[in-house]
Amino acid sequence: MRTNRNRLIAVSVVFLALLVPVVFSSCIFPHGNDLDMNDVLRAPSSRHWFGTDNLGRDLLERSFNGLRLSLGLALSIQVICICLGAVVGSVAGYYGGVVDRVYVLVQNVVMSFPSLIASLCLIAMLGTGIRTLVLALVVVEWVTYARLIRSEVITLKESDYIQGCRAIGASNARILSRHILPNVVGPVIPIFTLMIGHTVLAISGLGFLGFGVQPPTAEIGLMINDGVTYLTRAFWMVFCPAAVLVLYAVVMNVFGDELREWFNPQRENVVL
Repeated sequence: MRTNRNRLIAVSVVFLALLVPVVFSSCIFPHGNDLDMNDVLRAPSSRHWFGTDNLGRDLLERSFNGLRLSLGLALSIQVICICLGAVVGSVAGYYGGVVDRVYVLVQNVVMSFPSLIASLCLIAMLGTGIRTLVLALVVVEWVTYARLIRSEVITLKESDYIQGCRAIGASNARILSRHILPNVVGPVIPIFTLMIGHTVLAISGLGFLGFGVQPPTAEIGLMINDGVTYLTRAFWMVFCPAAVLVLYAVVMNVFGDELREWFNPQRENVVL
């Protein structure tokens, strides 16, 4: 229906508009790490919209700089996950047999642990840092794509046009790369968007617990953790960064939901 398309356009405009200050935060907010001991714990005002922290740093600038780091990490993690999931899921779904049984075993092991607990265990074993954070989240999140792609490949490999490709002598590699994987892009794109929002929250959660990005780097989870100490004196140190995080997480989830509905093959045809 026309309403669905208009709603998707509206959500997309809002999503892109909110993305601009994050992507260009280093240019728009260049002084996020500047210390000013004369401006410590200032309440939100026209000069500092989000107030300042215990070191006099502007929380608005640090919030957007921190969110840019989290979004960049989340995007990198999801690109790695989608590549790994596409390879593993397509091979397991297409060839089946022992390969598929091994994949299902690995999938069940990975999914038997809550993702946050598994990430914490890996970081505790390997040490803190951005590289370890990326590795830990990739290990627990690639299965999301592999499961989806495997199920789509299992369905598509029995379709008539794939049987026709086999009949004319097309190789398995060509069938997978040219005829199957392009047809699973639709369901994967909305999941990719949703998982970026999920990963931003995971990065912030690990940062809040002290297992993610380490100080003095600006990161939302770290900022909220710092603000807990001053909660009764300067509530804005927790509230303002958390509000930015929640806003972007909600917008990314809504955008992902709209994309999922748009790419759903069962949706009604658009009436122009």
